[in-house]
Amino acid sequence: MTTEQPEHKTDVQLVTLTEVAEFAEVRRPTASNWRRRHPDFPRAVREEGQSALFDAAAVARWLDARPLPPAVLAAEADERLMTYGDVFRRGLELRSLGALRNTVRGDRLLAVALALAALRVLTAAPLTMDGLSEGIRRVAAEGRTAEAEALDRSLRDLPDGTQLLLKVVNDLVPSVGGGRAVERLLTQADRLGATNRQDATPETVCRLIAALMGSAAGLTVLDPAAGLGSLLLPLVEAVKPVGVQAADLDAAKVDLLRFRLICHGLKACVRRGNSLFDESSSVADVVVVDPPFTPFDRYTDNVPVTAELTPWAEAAVRFLRPEGRAYLLVPLPALRSARVRPGGLHPLGADGALRAVIQLPRRLHSFRVGVEFALLVYGNAPDGYRRPDDVLFCDADRFAATGADGWFSEVADWVRNPDDAPAEFTCWGEARGSLMPTDRLTGLRSATFQLARLREAQRAVHRFEPELADVPVEPMSRGYRTVGELFRVLPGHKANDKRIRKNDPTGLPVIGVAELTGVVPVGSRSIGTLDVSEAAQVTHPGDVVMLGGDKIRAMVDKAGGSIVLSPARVIRIPGFADYQQHPVDREGIARPHPGMTPRVLVALLMAPRNADRATGGLVRRVDLSRLELPRLETEEVVRLDEVLATFEARRRRAVEHLTAIDAVQAALVAGIADGALKVIVDSDGVSEEGS
Repeated sequence: MTTEQPEHKTDVQLVTLTEVAEFAEVRRPTASNWRRRHPDFPRAVREEGQSALFDAAAVARWLDARPLPPAVLAAEADERLMTYGDVFRRGLELRSLGALRNTVRGDRLLAVALALAALRVLTAAPLTMDGLSEGIRRVAAEGRTAEAEALDRSLRDLPDGTQLLLKVVNDLVPSVGGGRAVERLLTQADRLGATNRQDATPETVCRLIAALMGSAAGLTVLDPAAGLGSLLLPLVEAVKPVGVQAADLDAAKVDLLRFRLICHGLKACVRRGNSLFDESSSVADVVVVDPPFTPFDRYTDNVPVTAELTPWAEAAVRFLRPEGRAYLLVPLPALRSARVRPGGLHPLGADGALRAVIQLPRRLHSFRVGVEFALLVYGNAPDGYRRPDDVLFCDADRFAATGADGWFSEVADWVRNPDDAPAEFTCWGEARGSLMPTDRLTGLRSATFQLARLREAQRAVHRFEPELADVPVEPMSRGYRTVGELFRVLPGHKANDKRIRKNDPTGLPVIGVAELTGVVPVGSRSIGTLDVSEAAQVTHPGDVVMLGGDKIRAMVDKAGGSIVLSPARVIRIPGFADYQQHPVDREGIARPHPGMTPRVLVALLMAPRNADRATGGLVRRVDLSRLELPRLETEEVVRLDEVLATFEARRRRAVEHLTAIDAVQAALVAGIADGALKVIVDSDGVSEEGS
């Protein structure tokens, strides 16, 4: 194995303050404080936009005068590192690897760098160019054939610049240890131009799975889609299983994962293969999957995300031993599937193996902040669950929003001891329909509870409005249908705010966020007929205008003829406008009732059970078409509409009553305060006369 020495350039190396912090292994504010508080800190060589560039050599010399704290010295394995300057130069050497990308492909550089680090760990001796082959033979002689073959593949036909890689690895591994060394080399993937970057499974997900697993003594762990081990590696280091298996379809990633595990001192059986169609006898006590790719091309095959993930759920269960557990990380939209299996089962239910669905807190990913995730827990046996087909639904997002520290530990306890799980954040159900915990946790209470609450409210109102207290009801159990199944959901229109007019009766009235949130009265804003697109449609009388954001807001457009502004939407009851205008046909025969009225629909949509339906990593929105409504008979809808109309009339009268009282009080106090009125007092008290 031979290589040519790279040419050493004499150009000045420039670094930003962010790179100073990175290479010196301090936080970014520390580097800023160095520059701001120390007049002798090197001046910027030049300014590029808002970034200042500094001479790396000058920064290193300045940092030589700053010794490392005792705690940092104790953690360093390399006794040669005494100052921040030493640490900075070590980091600077790593950046120098980026210069090689102009002559060697980034993926090849990364593979050689990680292979050299692994060989340095296995041989426990400095590497030389002439001794690489002998080192690989020593590894094979120790019985590590798979590792030796991977090293030979990666270190064959070495590219130019390997000598620089060798120097960096020989300095880095003894200095920080194999595990930290390989992680630092992996962080250089972007600078090297490598496409084999690490898949970033959030650290919180690894901690949650570790908490769910508990003690892993005597257990084996399998990751059938390991990639570079972003899920497997931290999990294995946390729970210390007795055996580790990993697989991936990408041969290059398999070798990189093997090198990474070697550097961390972990033994594992790593193989290349397509786990989705693997019929081998590989089984494990724990299976973890963060699918890095899908077996279908959604752009050409039009396959929804649920179908893409279903094979991973089936594979995870197939690899499980009896009493084992599998954990599958999926994007939240996969929990809502339009395609169901016989019996209405959700495709991700894995034929009854699903045990728990945990909706994870938002913004777990540092770079995919707009994507929400859920963790699915599978098991081949009920293991303490009430029935084999029972599924525990947990909204960890709602629980974490309460500010609870260590929420993943609490959630893990709920899954392990489901009978102790709080009803506020968990519920039981079957793997049918939507698996979204926010769709399941709708505040449903028993008929006995609801009836008792109604009776208590009726007793309270009886003192003032006896008629309102006389609404006969009885307990019953209902089915549900979604808004999308029952009605037409129409989008709102986008309009330039500059086109919206105020108090102009010549235009079309608009209903938008301001009207639905009560900022402006309905009818106070309008838009010219020439300012809307030809495709814009006005509302029909009786249309329901709805806004699904942090909470649901809805109103009835009784007159119609309005333009609804996005993000508000329109829910149209089929046939209601015609029924309202012509309740009987030409022959005097009553038309059939449409089965719903706008007043009843608004009341049901704004009921407490729909208060927490919103989802979305950045902006919370309610999927209106999936909101559920109870099945009501037409006669019950008509009677309920009459009752709600009575409530509205009495509420308006009560508001008028309170307004009149407030007006009298304000006028009396204002007159006295201005010295214009006097309250007449006689021997019997305050007179009704004034002056």
